[in-house]
Amino acid sequence: MAAPSLVYTISCVAKILGEPEDWLDELANMNLEPEDGCLGIIDDLDVHAEQLVSVTAFTDAGIEALKELVAEARRQSGGTGSAGKRRGSGRRMHAPADQGVIAFPTIGQSIYRSR
Repeated sequence: MAAPSLVYTISCVAKILGEPEDWLDELANMNLEPEDGCLGIIDDLDVHAEQLVSVTAFTDAGIEALKELVAEARRQSGGTGSAGKRRGSGRRMHAPADQGVIAFPTIGQSIYRSR
């Protein structure tokens, strides 16, 4: 299996899945790890290390894992899932000053394929 060559931000995935961004971010942060295809991306290094903001992003495998979490959450809540959740932005992240950061190119259009 080839390594992922691009990722989708939480905002993009929320649009793909038709779910509130805040709720998906909460599900992902509580249940998914990098090996599941859920990553944190740092977009701005012009701030102090303690003020870095990380945006949640997903590989194709991460989106599939998130879909499974959404389905499970809906089963457990009787089908309501994201009801009452509000939209939000990225999460704060504390990173050591010497930690390397990988930048990803911006993609102008979504090439996500449903499976």
